[in-house]
Amino acid sequence: MRANRPSTNSLTRKVGGLVLLLAKGGAIIVVYVAVGRAGRQIDSLSEEMRVFFPQSGVALSALMLLGVRYWPAVALGSWLNLVLTQAPLTSDAVMRCLHGESFLKCLFTSDPVAYALAPYVAAGNTLSAAFGAQILRRFVAFERSFSRIEDGYRFLAYAVLLAPMLSASLVTYRFVELLPSARATWLDLFWKRWLGHALSNLVVTPIFLVWSSPPRRRWSVAQIAELVLLLASLVAVGLFVFTRSSFVGLLNYPVSYAPFPLILWAALRFGARGAASASLIISVLAVFGISQRAGPFARQEEPLAVNIALLQIYLLVVAMTGLLVGAASTERRHAMEALARSQEELRRLAAQLDAAREEERAHLARELHDELAQLLAGIRIGVRQLAKRGNENDAEFQRRLDELTELTNQAVTSMRHLATSLRPGILDDLGLVEAIRWQCAEFTKRFGIPVFFEPPKVQAQVPTNVATALFRVLQESLTNIAKHARANNAVVHLGFRGDAIILEICDDGIGLTTEEAANCKGLGIIGMRERVAMLGGEFSIGKNEAVGRGTVVRALVRVDSPEKMSKPTQ
Repeated sequence: MRANRPSTNSLTRKVGGLVLLLAKGGAIIVVYVAVGRAGRQIDSLSEEMRVFFPQSGVALSALMLLGVRYWPAVALGSWLNLVLTQAPLTSDAVMRCLHGESFLKCLFTSDPVAYALAPYVAAGNTLSAAFGAQILRRFVAFERSFSRIEDGYRFLAYAVLLAPMLSASLVTYRFVELLPSARATWLDLFWKRWLGHALSNLVVTPIFLVWSSPPRRRWSVAQIAELVLLLASLVAVGLFVFTRSSFVGLLNYPVSYAPFPLILWAALRFGARGAASASLIISVLAVFGISQRAGPFARQEEPLAVNIALLQIYLLVVAMTGLLVGAASTERRHAMEALARSQEELRRLAAQLDAAREEERAHLARELHDELAQLLAGIRIGVRQLAKRGNENDAEFQRRLDELTELTNQAVTSMRHLATSLRPGILDDLGLVEAIRWQCAEFTKRFGIPVFFEPPKVQAQVPTNVATALFRVLQESLTNIAKHARANNAVVHLGFRGDAIILEICDDGIGLTTEEAANCKGLGIIGMRERVAMLGGEFSIGKNEAVGRGTVVRALVRVDSPEKMSKPTQ
């Protein structure tokens, strides 16, 4: 029994696969015939004067999404679409056929030309769809989401330009063979057929392709509202311009340009999905309008064939423009998202490197303070002991000891300054406020420029990474003041506003405008901006409007909840 299980499971899988294959094929046939008959209802002038053949777009979509192996379903659907009766297949009509003498005679047409054309139409439509699908699926780098403008170009070249030629060639050949009198106009027949299938592939196929997969991210309520407004505007403009619903459509005014802003709106805001949907809506309304002899392409002074050709070219241009703009918009959005992800990754890497650098600075500062300072202190003590034991009457000996003592003191001072420059211990021991106060005092002592510090009204526990970033911003700002500002005074303000910590450094120097700061290539400003950005904060630099000159540097960083204490800052 166990030995038979693998074969049983294999047979079950094969039967299940066959059932699924037949179900998909049946769905293709049903959709193909339904769309073809709906197209006749919309494009109802005559079978010889068709604007487009939407079932052609269904065939190409089916083979591109499901695979070329479903070509028999396309062939059968194409044959049925031509030989079924042209009368609407309502429920009453089907019941009359069932109770009539011959169900098949009632259901199928009695036109011998239809049966003579059907094999060629089926072969042409199948070859056209299979050629376009195979090229785009196998031989070129095509993405059905139209996420790159190259996808639009490839689709236009193979699915819109080349593929319809196969169907148009076979059908024209067979039609001329059946009606020798039509040989003189075979080229016109070919172009009509080619334009109709090209328009169908361009308008119908992208709808199935772009909506076959869900959007990459959920749409917000505002986006859904915008989409509803866009679709309503498209329908309203289409009815107003192309149909008998308004006096504009009845008077055949040349206002065919009216839908273009909406097409561009759809393409720029919603990418290929919006462009394909908008093009389909406009195409359906325009074709329905010309069937009513309304709209800008139903001009009485021109032959009907000319009006149809002009409408086909117009819809090709509209759909082509929308598709390419939508693909370019989607490509740009994806590029911006990739750039944002890359910048975020670089910022995370920079944050890790900065944290490692700060940790190394703290380690070196501790080593200098603990190890080297002790050694220098020991040397200084030893020198003092030698001075006490030496001969006080030896002036040269005493002078050399004094020099050595002075050098030792200078080494200790330099070491302490170096350790403080690497990582001020006061920042870790007493916090950001006292570190800023100490830095302002040190700056005033060193450069002679008074720096007034305005501390927050209450103390707060600031996260270590935020305190380090703001302290480094302060250091860089004060360095810039000393080097470039030529200022007489500077003011440093630190405050809390809600969940935000705000640091402002103002001076009354020569000043720096916002545009100059944005175009500055110096590493100092870039470093400050990136430090704040890594914390998700906001950084700005511009003119000090309070005094009418000078520069103000502002850094705002949000934290979860700075733990404030009631003790006021002195």
